[in-house]
Amino acid sequence: MPDLIALRYPALHRARQAWRCGDDQSALAKLEGDGAARLRLAPDDRVTIVEADPRLEALYGRPLRGAAADLLSPDADIAVEATIAADTGCELFVEDTVTLTGGATRMARLYLPLAPALTEADVLCLVVVSAASKT
Repeated sequence: MPDLIALRYPALHRARQAWRCGDDQSALAKLEGDGAARLRLAPDDRVTIVEADPRLEALYGRPLRGAAADLLSPDADIAVEATIAADTGCELFVEDTVTLTGGATRMARLYLPLAPALTEADVLCLVVVSAASKT
């Protein structure tokens, strides 16, 4: 039986499959949704955006590099979500409703902890907004 991510978000599914095969770089390249961000977890529990796909910046209407990661979903605790993924080494999928410039929108976030060879403190956060669910 296919899982929720595969059914609702094929781009996230493809990226997750690449990550599961140990290919962090390909996981980002396979995303064909609205964008991705690389988050950095600081020792003081702050989480910042260190890289953001131009598609994601266009979605938010502003540059995201250097911004607090909570900007991605003000009602969610992005720091807690990213920390769970980093601490467990497991993927974390979150789906909720956020308000962007176009109104309330359904958003999916898939957190993939990056391999220690890249950096121990980074988590890839893939973001997809379902255009069909914009209200």
